[in-house]
Amino acid sequence: MGKALAHAEKKYQGAFQNLETQLTTEDPNQLTNFRRMDNVAYSELLQKITPFISMKDTVMRQAIEPGERLLITLRCLATTENLPTGDQILGGVTPPHPPLATALTHMYALEAVRN
Repeated sequence: MGKALAHAEKKYQGAFQNLETQLTTEDPNQLTNFRRMDNVAYSELLQKITPFISMKDTVMRQAIEPGERLLITLRCLATTENLPTGDQILGGVTPPHPPLATALTHMYALEAVRN
């Protein structure tokens, strides 16, 4: 199996993709509850924050997608769950992701100043 095909297979078998797909198709209200915001608000937030939190793929690994970073960070902030650290979650990403938290802070600070 080629590397590109192996990566595509892995992407469709990942916990984030499975959860999001399952909640989107089976019960959109559960997805809203999981995110703690509706689809429109989540999409707007993701669109605004993506340029600040996008990472590039490296030779060693594929970058975690902005939607996945945002969802995990929102879940962590909304529930105040103590999530596992290090390799136990997403290969070493421990929420809240510092660039994401910084981007959220700056984005909402700018909106507050404008209003």
